[in-house]
Amino acid sequence: MHRRPPRAWQRMLSGRRLDLLDPAPLDIEIEDIAHGLAFVARWNGQTEGAHPFSVAEHSLLVEDIYGRLFPGAPARWRLAALIHDAPEYVIGDMISPVKAAIGPGYAALDERLTAAIHLRFGLPAQLPARVKAAIKRADRISAWLEATQLAGFTAKEATTFFGKVDPALVAGLALPLRPPAQVRRAYIRRHRALMRAAAEETAGPSGARPALTRIAGPAISCADRPARPTDRRRGVPPAAGRDGARSPDAVRARPHAHDPSGWRCASCGKGCRSFGPPCPVAMPRP
Repeated sequence: MHRRPPRAWQRMLSGRRLDLLDPAPLDIEIEDIAHGLAFVARWNGQTEGAHPFSVAEHSLLVEDIYGRLFPGAPARWRLAALIHDAPEYVIGDMISPVKAAIGPGYAALDERLTAAIHLRFGLPAQLPARVKAAIKRADRISAWLEATQLAGFTAKEATTFFGKVDPALVAGLALPLRPPAQVRRAYIRRHRALMRAAAEETAGPSGARPALTRIAGPAISCADRPARPTDRRRGVPPAAGRDGARSPDAVRARPHAHDPSGWRCASCGKGCRSFGPPCPVAMPRP
C-alpha cells in the first residue's frame, strides 16, 4: 500500500502554506514573519522583565547596530540585517550549543529558508561574504548587550563569548520589553520603510527603475504567466485585495519574480500582492 509522504508544510495566518523542506519565496509574507518572530523568545526565555525579549526585538536591535557600524550602508543591506533571523519564525530560536549538537541538518534547513526569504524581498539568495560578516558583527554586539542587560551575564562573561564591545557604539541603545503585538507592528513598519528606501535606491535620482529581463528572452509580467496545476497542488490560496475580495489576477498573482520556474515579473505591484520592489537577481527560464 502506497503511503502518503509526511506533511512538510505549515499553514500561516496569512493563508499561505510554507513547505519547510522546499520553501518557495511566493509562500512567504512579512506579516507571518513578524508575527512568528514576535512570539519567539531569545535565550530560551531566560531573561528578566515582564515580557520575553523576542527575536523580532533582537532583529530590530541588530539592524540599528548595523546602521551605527556602517552609516552609509545601502538600505538593502540594512534590510538583510533586519531579516537575518527570519527563518526562526517557523523553526524557532535555538541557542548556539543546541544548534551545534543537532549538526548540519539544522544549518541546511536554515539556509534554504534564508534563501527563499531573501529572494522574496529582493535580496540575493546568498549575501556577499562581507555583508554577511558585517551583520554577524552587529549580531554579536546585540548578543553582548542582551546577555549583560537581560540574561544575567557579567560583562566579563559576555566578552568571553561575544567579543569586546565599544561603549561609544552602543551608547543610548535601549532593549525594550514590549508585548508581542506591539513588537510585531514595529517590525513590519521598519521592514516597509527599508523596502521603500531600497526601491528608491534602485530607482536612482531620476526615479526610473531599470528594465527587468530574463537571462534569456524579454521581460514578462505576472499576468503573462498562466496558472499551473502545481499552483493549486501546493495549496496556496489566490491573493486577495485589502477588502478581502479576490483581485482580477487572483489566480495569476502567485507567479512572481522569484517563481522557481524562472519567470520574472516586470510589473511588480500590478496584480501582485504587496511584493515590494522588483528583485535585481536574474532568474533563468527553463
